[in-house]
Amino acid sequence: TFDGNGHTISGIYLPIERSDQGAAMFLQLYGTIKELGVLDSYFGGSTTYHAATFAGYLQNKGSIIDCYSFATIDGSYYNGGIAGDCNGSKSSITNCYFAGSMTSTLSTSSPISCDYYDGGTITNCYYLSTVVNTGMTVTRSTSVTDEKMKSGWVASALRAGRDESLWGQELTAETKDNYPTLSGRTVY
Repeated sequence: TFDGNGHTISGIYLPIERSDQGAAMFLQLYGTIKELGVLDSYFGGSTTYHAATFAGYLQNKGSIIDCYSFATIDGSYYNGGIAGDCNGSKSSITNCYFAGSMTSTLSTSSPISCDYYDGGTITNCYYLSTVVNTGMTVTRSTSVTDEKMKSGWVASALRAGRDESLWGQELTAETKDNYPTLSGRTVY
Protein backbone atom coordinates (compact mmCIF):
# COMPACT_ATOMS: atom_id res chain seq x y z
CA THR A 1 0.00 0.00 0.00
CA PHE A 2 1.25 3.45 -0.96
CA ASP A 3 -0.59 5.76 1.48
CA GLY A 4 -0.21 9.43 0.55
CA ASN A 5 -1.87 10.45 3.82
CA GLY A 6 -3.43 13.47 2.06
CA HIS A 7 -0.14 14.83 0.69
CA THR A 8 0.66 15.90 -2.87
CA ILE A 9 3.60 15.16 -5.17
CA SER A 10 4.57 17.61 -7.89
CA GLY A 11 7.19 17.96 -10.60
CA ILE A 12 7.34 14.37 -11.87
CA TYR A 13 8.59 14.34 -15.46
CA LEU A 14 8.48 10.91 -17.12
CA PRO A 15 8.85 11.13 -20.91
CA ILE A 16 8.60 7.73 -22.63
CA GLU A 17 8.48 7.43 -26.44
CA ARG A 18 7.87 3.69 -26.75
CA SER A 19 4.61 1.89 -27.40
CA ASP A 20 5.73 -1.20 -25.47
CA GLN A 21 6.30 0.61 -22.17
CA GLY A 22 3.86 2.65 -20.14
CA ALA A 23 4.52 5.89 -18.31
CA ALA A 24 3.12 6.29 -14.78
CA MET A 25 4.26 6.44 -11.16
CA PHE A 26 3.88 2.64 -11.12
CA LEU A 27 3.99 0.72 -14.41
CA GLN A 28 2.06 -2.24 -13.00
CA LEU A 29 0.11 -1.90 -9.77
CA TYR A 30 -1.10 -4.98 -7.89
CA GLY A 31 -1.47 -3.16 -4.57
CA THR A 32 -3.20 0.01 -3.41
CA ILE A 33 -2.52 3.73 -3.80
CA LYS A 34 -4.67 5.93 -1.59
CA GLU A 35 -5.10 9.53 -0.44
CA LEU A 36 -2.61 11.14 -2.83
CA GLY A 37 -2.66 14.13 -5.17
CA VAL A 38 -0.30 14.70 -8.11
CA LEU A 39 0.28 18.23 -9.41
CA ASP A 40 2.33 19.83 -12.22
CA SER A 41 3.64 16.54 -13.65
CA TYR A 42 4.06 14.92 -17.08
CA PHE A 43 3.70 11.28 -18.12
CA GLY A 44 4.15 9.81 -21.61
CA GLY A 45 5.02 10.78 -25.14
CA SER A 46 3.15 10.98 -28.43
CA THR A 47 3.51 7.23 -29.18
CA THR A 48 3.22 5.92 -25.60
CA TYR A 49 0.70 3.24 -24.64
CA HIS A 50 -0.62 3.07 -21.04
CA ALA A 51 0.32 6.60 -19.97
CA ALA A 52 -1.38 7.68 -16.73
CA THR A 53 -0.68 9.39 -13.42
CA PHE A 54 -0.72 6.55 -10.91
CA ALA A 55 -0.60 3.21 -12.78
CA GLY A 56 0.00 2.24 -16.40
CA TYR A 57 -1.66 -1.13 -15.77
CA LEU A 58 -3.95 -1.50 -12.76
CA GLN A 59 -3.69 -5.26 -12.33
CA ASN A 60 -6.01 -7.77 -10.69
CA LYS A 61 -6.91 -6.68 -7.16
CA GLY A 62 -5.03 -3.39 -7.61
CA SER A 63 -6.85 -0.30 -6.38
CA ILE A 64 -6.58 3.48 -6.46
CA ILE A 65 -8.71 5.16 -3.80
CA ASP A 66 -9.27 8.83 -2.90
CA CYS A 67 -6.68 10.27 -5.31
CA TYR A 68 -6.59 13.17 -7.74
CA SER A 69 -4.37 14.41 -10.55
CA PHE A 70 -3.56 17.65 -12.35
CA ALA A 71 -0.92 15.94 -14.54
CA THR A 72 -0.43 16.11 -18.30
CA ILE A 73 -0.96 12.71 -19.92
CA ASP A 74 0.54 12.39 -23.40
CA GLY A 75 0.09 9.19 -25.39
CA SER A 76 -1.70 7.30 -28.09
CA TYR A 77 -3.45 4.11 -26.85
CA TYR A 78 -4.92 2.92 -23.52
CA ASN A 79 -4.22 6.10 -21.56
CA GLY A 80 -6.04 7.51 -18.56
CA GLY A 81 -5.77 10.37 -16.15
CA ILE A 82 -5.66 8.04 -13.15
CA ALA A 83 -4.74 4.60 -14.61
CA GLY A 84 -3.91 3.65 -18.18
CA ASP A 85 -5.87 0.43 -18.08
CA CYS A 86 -7.95 -1.24 -15.35
CA ASN A 87 -6.60 -4.61 -16.41
CA GLY A 88 -7.98 -7.16 -13.97
CA SER A 89 -11.59 -8.00 -13.23
CA LYS A 90 -11.01 -7.25 -9.53
CA SER A 91 -9.10 -3.99 -10.01
CA SER A 92 -10.82 -0.76 -8.96
CA ILE A 93 -10.64 3.02 -9.00
CA THR A 94 -12.83 4.68 -6.37
CA ASN A 95 -13.49 8.30 -5.30
CA CYS A 96 -10.95 9.94 -7.63
CA TYR A 97 -10.86 12.90 -10.00
CA PHE A 98 -8.74 14.09 -12.92
CA ALA A 99 -8.39 17.78 -13.78
CA GLY A 100 -5.20 17.69 -15.83
CA SER A 101 -4.87 17.45 -19.60
CA MET A 102 -4.67 14.61 -22.14
CA THR A 103 -3.46 14.65 -25.72
CA SER A 104 -4.84 11.31 -26.91
CA THR A 105 -7.81 11.58 -29.25
CA LEU A 106 -8.46 7.86 -29.59
CA SER A 107 -11.41 5.88 -28.25
CA THR A 108 -8.98 3.72 -26.28
CA SER A 109 -8.20 6.55 -23.84
CA SER A 110 -10.36 8.11 -21.15
CA PRO A 111 -9.95 10.76 -18.41
CA ILE A 112 -10.04 8.23 -15.55
CA SER A 113 -8.98 4.90 -17.12
CA CYS A 114 -9.23 3.28 -20.53
CA ASP A 115 -12.86 2.31 -21.13
CA TYR A 116 -12.02 0.26 -24.23
CA TYR A 117 -12.06 -3.14 -22.47
CA ASP A 118 -14.19 -2.07 -19.47
CA GLY A 119 -11.90 -3.99 -17.11
CA GLY A 120 -12.23 -3.62 -13.36
CA THR A 121 -14.60 -1.16 -11.75
CA ILE A 122 -14.63 2.62 -11.67
CA THR A 123 -16.84 4.05 -8.93
CA ASN A 124 -17.65 7.66 -8.01
CA CYS A 125 -14.98 9.25 -10.22
CA TYR A 126 -15.05 12.67 -11.92
CA TYR A 127 -13.14 14.55 -14.57
CA LEU A 128 -13.05 18.12 -15.78
CA SER A 129 -15.20 18.35 -18.92
CA THR A 130 -12.48 20.17 -20.87
CA VAL A 131 -10.22 17.07 -20.66
CA VAL A 132 -12.20 15.02 -23.19
CA ASN A 133 -10.93 15.17 -26.75
CA THR A 134 -12.96 14.28 -29.82
CA GLY A 135 -12.88 10.53 -30.29
CA MET A 136 -12.44 9.53 -26.64
CA THR A 137 -14.92 7.04 -25.26
CA VAL A 138 -16.06 7.78 -21.69
CA THR A 139 -18.61 5.47 -20.11
CA ARG A 140 -17.73 4.89 -16.45
CA SER A 141 -17.00 8.31 -14.95
CA THR A 142 -18.75 11.66 -14.66
CA SER A 143 -17.92 14.88 -16.50
CA VAL A 144 -18.12 18.11 -14.49
CA THR A 145 -17.62 21.73 -15.46
CA ASP A 146 -15.03 24.00 -13.89
CA GLU A 147 -17.84 25.83 -12.09
CA LYS A 148 -19.21 22.61 -10.60
CA MET A 149 -15.71 21.53 -9.53
CA LYS A 150 -15.25 24.88 -7.73
CA SER A 151 -18.72 24.81 -6.15
CA GLY A 152 -18.10 22.12 -3.51
CA TRP A 153 -20.40 19.62 -5.24
CA VAL A 154 -17.57 17.26 -6.27
CA ALA A 155 -15.93 17.38 -2.81
CA SER A 156 -19.26 16.37 -1.26
CA ALA A 157 -19.76 13.62 -3.87
CA LEU A 158 -16.24 12.24 -3.25
CA ARG A 159 -17.09 11.82 0.41
CA ALA A 160 -19.81 9.44 -0.79
CA GLY A 161 -21.70 9.52 2.52
CA ARG A 162 -18.69 8.40 4.55
CA ASP A 163 -18.33 9.73 8.07
CA GLU A 164 -14.70 10.78 7.76
CA SER A 165 -13.96 14.19 6.37
CA LEU A 166 -11.17 13.16 4.01
CA TRP A 167 -12.25 15.35 1.09
CA GLY A 168 -12.70 19.06 1.72
CA GLN A 169 -13.03 22.43 0.09
CA GLU A 170 -13.36 25.87 1.61
CA LEU A 171 -15.67 28.11 -0.33
CA THR A 172 -15.35 31.36 1.56
CA ALA A 173 -14.18 34.36 -0.49
CA GLU A 174 -10.95 34.79 1.50
CA THR A 175 -9.69 31.20 1.31
CA LYS A 176 -11.55 29.66 -1.62
CA ASP A 177 -10.03 26.38 -2.82
CA ASN A 178 -10.37 26.04 -6.56
CA TYR A 179 -10.84 22.26 -6.40
CA PRO A 180 -11.42 19.54 -3.81
CA THR A 181 -8.41 18.56 -1.71
CA LEU A 182 -7.57 15.80 0.70
CA SER A 183 -7.68 18.29 3.51
CA GLY A 184 -10.32 17.02 5.86
CA ARG A 185 -11.81 20.51 5.86
CA THR A 186 -15.53 20.98 5.82
CA VAL A 187 -17.22 21.79 2.54
CA TYR A 188 -19.04 25.09 3.04
